[in-house]
Amino acid sequence: MSDAIPLTLTAQQLDVVANALGQRPYIEAAPVLDEISKQVRAYNASLPPANGPTPTPADADNVPALP
Repeated sequence: MSDAIPLTLTAQQLDVVANALGQRPYIEAAPVLDEISKQVRAYNASLPPANGPTPTPADADNVPALP
């Protein structure tokens, strides 16, 4: 049996948790923040790409300048 507890949080709630962990001693907060980061990266990787590919540095030369 796993001792993990699945949670569902909004981005704002996750920000509050991360900020609160920032107030704790590093030795306590670091492993928790690391695990949160891993899960957020996995979640973000599962999302469909947003509106096409991101321009590469070579493509940046072809982007029109803002007025």
